[in-house]
Amino acid sequence: MKKMLNAIFAIAMLMMMFGCSEQKKVEQPTLLQDISGVWKAQGSNGLMTIDYSSNRLRMLMDDTFIPVTVGAIDNENRTVNFNVTVAATGKPAVWTIRQLWNNDKTSFHIQLTLHDGTQDQFSFVRKISTDDLNHIASLDTPSKSGHAAQEAVAATVTPEPVQAPQPAVEAVPVVASAVPPAIEPVPPAVAPAPDEKAPAQAAATSFAPSFDCSKVSSGPERLVCDSPKLAALDVELAQSYKRQMELTDDKKQLKADQIEWRRKERDACSSASCMEEAYRSRIDDLDAVSGHLSKPAQFR
Repeated sequence: MKKMLNAIFAIAMLMMMFGCSEQKKVEQPTLLQDISGVWKAQGSNGLMTIDYSSNRLRMLMDDTFIPVTVGAIDNENRTVNFNVTVAATGKPAVWTIRQLWNNDKTSFHIQLTLHDGTQDQFSFVRKISTDDLNHIASLDTPSKSGHAAQEAVAATVTPEPVQAPQPAVEAVPVVASAVPPAIEPVPPAVAPAPDEKAPAQAAATSFAPSFDCSKVSSGPERLVCDSPKLAALDVELAQSYKRQMELTDDKKQLKADQIEWRRKERDACSSASCMEEAYRSRIDDLDAVSGHLSKPAQFR
């Protein structure tokens, strides 16, 4: 009797262990399915798309396809690891996504931790749609080879129709008129009087900086107005400044920095070469910061 009870107890324990194992197998995909969707980074316009279907994980950062595989899943802490390859080094790394529920357990957001410790939180936008799946597939599909692309182009070229030969038309001789038509004499063309102001106007409008040269009589800005190269650089600088002004949160500081640069760098120059160097340096600085600010927060 005792042996029978021990056997029954052992069977019960095995069934419980098997049941727990099966439960884990069911729960793991549930977490991945929960975080599948389109997510928006908090504090920026960056989008992250996660699709887990047919036991396959696919991921987009904006329109960049990120090759990932599923790593360790911790259902208790609601985390899942994504195995990735760092593009800069080619080395494997791990990104971790954590599901964070609100207090009443009615909704959640997710937190992404990159391999370097950088963290960003994402709010839910929508579930994966058919359009999203098609977009992911288009980015996941390798491009055609050059030969295949040429064949695809060749297949779309419509051959020109071959025209049937036309019957020869017999030439009809033209009989010259006995009396040639009278030709009226053409008076000689009178060249218009040269406009002495035209060269000056052309020179004045051939280039123009971002400010009104008619209001400048001397100083550094006069040097810019007199140089096509400096005028072009001034326009380029104005565009770079405008772009960073649209991206930055501290517009007051950017304006102050620009005024200080103009006073200490540009206006300190007395030659075109010095001013050209000052312009190029400032443009490079503005473009570098704008390029950084235009990236999603998780990639800055």
